[in-house]
Amino acid sequence: MDTDERGKAAAAPAAAAPASDSKAAAEGGPTRLHVGHLTRNVTEAHVREIFGTFGKLRSVELAIDKVVNLPRGFAYVEFETRAAADKARGHMDGGQVRE
Repeated sequence: MDTDERGKAAAAPAAAAPASDSKAAAEGGPTRLHVGHLTRNVTEAHVREIFGTFGKLRSVELAIDKVVNLPRGFAYVEFETRAAADKARGHMDGGQVRE
């Protein structure tokens, strides 16, 4: 999972890492995580349900392949606080998202 300012899938490993460092992230403000290695059957609702357990979400962006109208295998999850994002990263980094 990536952290920056600003899933449910069958046995799909979720990856988390910082997208970029910024002053707001360092101060504990809104923090964005990159969630990778999602299968194509994951939905935005799945991502919201799973990552919402770690803290209040500001937004979830599931990347969609416009040609086939299916998820591209990654999403961005933005938390209200850095603490919530760190908690999610600690629990989900290298983990799996299941339906």
